[in-house]
Amino acid sequence: MKTENRANPRPLSALPELLSIPSGICSVIGSGGKSSLLLSLSLELAKRGRVILGTSTHILPFPHCPLVLFSSSGISVRPSAEARILKDSEKEAEVTEISSCLEAAFSLSPLPILCLGSMAESGKLSPPPVPWKDLLPYADYILIEADGSKRLPLKAHAPWEPVIPEGNARTIAVIGGSGLGHPIKEAVHRPELFLSILREKLSENPSGSEALTERSPVTEEMAALVLEREALFDKLLLNQADILSAPSLSRFALAFRRPFIAASLRENYCFPMPLAANCQP
Repeated sequence: MKTENRANPRPLSALPELLSIPSGICSVIGSGGKSSLLLSLSLELAKRGRVILGTSTHILPFPHCPLVLFSSSGISVRPSAEARILKDSEKEAEVTEISSCLEAAFSLSPLPILCLGSMAESGKLSPPPVPWKDLLPYADYILIEADGSKRLPLKAHAPWEPVIPEGNARTIAVIGGSGLGHPIKEAVHRPELFLSILREKLSENPSGSEALTERSPVTEEMAALVLEREALFDKLLLNQADILSAPSLSRFALAFRRPFIAASLRENYCFPMPLAANCQP
């Protein structure tokens, strides 16, 4: 394939450009680094405008910004996820009350970033009672974690996943390179669905299909095939590139057959992976 760009990595501040993040709502799905990506994007996009972080499913509160909690008794604002509640409104969480509450929350942070949600029984955040699209007037960017993966690096999606909010402008999928080479059962959330997609593709080769089990190691070709068949995203970020060899990245690029972004969110670098030479039209 064409020259790999890891020799000339870019800082994570390049991610909004490389991922073509628009204003409005952007959803992050997949596995292997969703929260880390949202953290990095929020810090960079805060240089350009106001940012709201949240979920359409469940997430842990982000610790680097004030937390706005919705409940049946109103809206409360905390200067961080760990801090005590400083201010409670006395009215129910209504659209007419949100503007002043968000202004107060933004004033608590040195960066214009907020995390919004309702407290779930698990201690995680669930979506607020207000549709995300109704919050567009209050922020330039709304970044949504729209998927769960049980902290595994790879996943296949159930029919009800991901949960993309109305008004979404961009969907970014994340996969973790640490899952490659490991047994499907250990590396993949919903391994039975992952196997089902692979077996459907290999149905014309019964012997190959029968050889696949949950103990089969995940190859670059398998990961690319599942992504291609699900077709749930606009942009792809392959995280944990620091632990992948150049040949592994090349094999994935050849199998994926589309440009994508490789990154190490832990090591603070990213680089674009162009269309593999063998896939050029």
